[in-house]
Amino acid sequence: MFVSDYSLRGFTKTKELVRAFSEFTKIIDFDTIACRGTSGLIVAPILSHVFDKNLTVVQKKSTRRHSLSIVDGFRGGEYVIVDDFIESGKTVKAIIKECSVYGGVLKGIFLYNGGIYLEPLIKKLNVPIFRLDLNLNLIKN
Repeated sequence: MFVSDYSLRGFTKTKELVRAFSEFTKIIDFDTIACRGTSGLIVAPILSHVFDKNLTVVQKKSTRRHSLSIVDGFRGGEYVIVDDFIESGKTVKAIIKECSVYGGVLKGIFLYNGGIYLEPLIKKLNVPIFRLDLNLNLIKN
């Protein structure tokens, strides 16, 4: 039986993740890490703590929550999105939309589980996107 470490990568490969994100922070200047859902929350709080960055959680409108706001913790300014991968682009678009309401400026995207499938979206965003491949090497798209 094959068992994937997909959802646990942030916990089982923390040193490699921090090393790669350190390279990312040398290239991109930002104040806040934004994420959404379980995939972002696996990794973003760790990186936020290690690199002393603000953490923002952008929730789905349909998610039951205690907060009145869809965006928790955002103070405006420059931010990056941390997520596992981009497939449909819905998560990225939703984070950008909600953070822009508060004056947020997207500076880059860090994908810790490798895949990007939407070249037109990536070109339209016009921000650096870094991803970790399956061997945990940092790749800039």
